[in-house]
Amino acid sequence: MFANTQQVLAQFLQKQELKKKEHFFRPFPRLTSQDIDNSVTHIKASIDGDDFEGALAACDELLRESLEGLHYFQTYDWLFLRSTVTSGYIGWMMYSLTFVLKTYVQGQTATTLVGNKAPPRVAQVCLS
Repeated sequence: MFANTQQVLAQFLQKQELKKKEHFFRPFPRLTSQDIDNSVTHIKASIDGDDFEGALAACDELLRESLEGLHYFQTYDWLFLRSTVTSGYIGWMMYSLTFVLKTYVQGQTATTLVGNKAPPRVAQVCLS
């Protein structure tokens, strides 16, 4: 159990280091480096003192906090990403709407007006 907890904790720490490189970093508030050190020290002391139930309980708690921290960092940028994608779709819809209006609505109105007036002029020129 302790080995599994250490692996998940290593993933959490790696993800945290990746996010620290970003401009506005907000750490996971419930799992600081001091908390991690204290928990690992407590687990090792419990294992060395043959308090395996205490070690399992501490591992379970650290594992749960590490998984919640991983989830926190995996969803860290969701608001920014969702707003970027949403604004992209809205921008594309606005561009498409203006393209359709310019191409088909204004284009047909101009063609219809020119088309209705052109044949009588051609006929008048030919008859003259």
